[in-house]
Amino acid sequence: MKKVLALVLAVIMVCTMAMAVTVGGTTIATPDDANINASYRPITPGQSIIFDREDLGLTTTFGQNKDGTFAPEKNKVEVTFAKGADLIASQGWVKTTDATDPYKYIVTTKANETAVLDDTADIIISKVAVTKYGIAGTTTYYLMDEDANGNNVYAYTVNGSLTDKLSEVTKYENPAKYDMALISSKLSETGCTFYMVFNYGRVTADFTIGTTTPETAIADVLYTVKKAGVGTVASKNYSVTDNAVKAAYSLKAGEKVIFSTVPNFNLTTSLTKSLQSEIITNDVTVTGVLGGAVVPNKAVKITVNNQKEGAALYMVNADGTLTNLGAKFDDNGVLTATAKVTGAVILTDKALTATNVIPGSSTGTTTNPGTGANDVVGVAAALAVVALVSGAAISLKK
Repeated sequence: MKKVLALVLAVIMVCTMAMAVTVGGTTIATPDDANINASYRPITPGQSIIFDREDLGLTTTFGQNKDGTFAPEKNKVEVTFAKGADLIASQGWVKTTDATDPYKYIVTTKANETAVLDDTADIIISKVAVTKYGIAGTTTYYLMDEDANGNNVYAYTVNGSLTDKLSEVTKYENPAKYDMALISSKLSETGCTFYMVFNYGRVTADFTIGTTTPETAIADVLYTVKKAGVGTVASKNYSVTDNAVKAAYSLKAGEKVIFSTVPNFNLTTSLTKSLQSEIITNDVTVTGVLGGAVVPNKAVKITVNNQKEGAALYMVNADGTLTNLGAKFDDNGVLTATAKVTGAVILTDKALTATNVIPGSSTGTTTNPGTGANDVVGVAAALAVVALVSGAAISLKK
């Protein structure tokens, strides 16, 4: 199953990357699955549809700052949805870490852990309009229209042949030039997809207890946990250890689960400037833990041995802030926390400022635990911190 899904992933990535407007975090689709329409572009809930400036015709003429640089607030983008506007969490210009073209117009879908890929077009973008401040007129890219018989027709691509930008879609797929017979024949060809029609959800698969393992599971697949057969166990305990930190959980037949990899922690890029400053000022020792570990989308029990009073566990949020995991010492003196892990996890010897707190969490100060590991980031390393690039991190396909 893993080999089949991996092969399908490679095919989907080739088709998606050939298109100018990219999908961040494109999920795995199975073209030969009768329940999944391969003509729709798959998108994982919570991921984004990403337009760069070239896609939107904003490379040579655009609304500018006084110094002639690109001003996002002076370049209005209006995305019109024929369907699926309720599945969109946010949209707007974001400054990314792309050195060549940092500004992207990003449409982010809502998170959903139960939606699956099927034969439904969940999100349809019918047109994109771009207005530049100080420049007369609005450029509109039509991606959907009606033919003479009132049928909906859409811009499409064949094996990524429509590659450059939205302007090519308009030229190639002008509403007056739609050819339903051609579209029907093209849809039967491998690799043909509608350009702005999206299937929102995840691929489903079975997680067989005793056969499938978390390490061999595919990220972002919605698994149903099942027994291996009659008379076999209906549940099993699993654990993963990294940097002497253990995360344990159990899986039971019948439950649904999604696996993901815990991001690695990097002091120079993972935290906000204020937290970096706090680490330096208060001489806090920070260790990135569970980096690269595969965990499910459910609460796991995190334990750390040989810690001193005042040690704490935090999870790094997407915006660089922290969530206090509420770690406490159990009766045996082991630092313990229970939480759903959605970001990098760090172990500190002293309390840090957290914007979110899991109920029952506590704060305090203590001495340096002195682990001596290479993953420990001390004050000397913190002094070398460079300024964070402003804006959101864009999550591309794992």
